[in-house]
Amino acid sequence: MPMIDHETWPEDAAVPIFIAGNVKEAQRVQRALDDAGLDYSIQAEKYETAFSFIFGSYDGVAFHVLESESDRAVQALLDAGVKIRVVNDSGADAKN
Repeated sequence: MPMIDHETWPEDAAVPIFIAGNVKEAQRVQRALDDAGLDYSIQAEKYETAFSFIFGSYDGVAFHVLESESDRAVQALLDAGVKIRVVNDSGADAKN
C-alpha cells in the first residue's frame, strides 16, 4: 500500500505506532507495513531513550496508521521481527 500524506487523513484519525531512529529501521518498518497491505504516513518526531537525560531527545521518523488498523500494524511489525519500541495509541509500549 502507498505511503499517504499525513495531512490527507481526518484529524485524529491516525495514531503513531512506531518511531524509527535510523534509516535501516525506517526501511524495515516501511517494508513490513507495505507487505501487510496497510496505508501509513510518516512524520519527523523527537523521541527519547534511556540516555536522553544525558544527550537529550533524538530525531526520528514516526509511522502512523489509521486507528482502526493499529493492532494489525503492530502485529505486522512484530511478525517482521522489529524489536525496538512500538508505540500504541495509549502511549504504552509493546516489546517483542
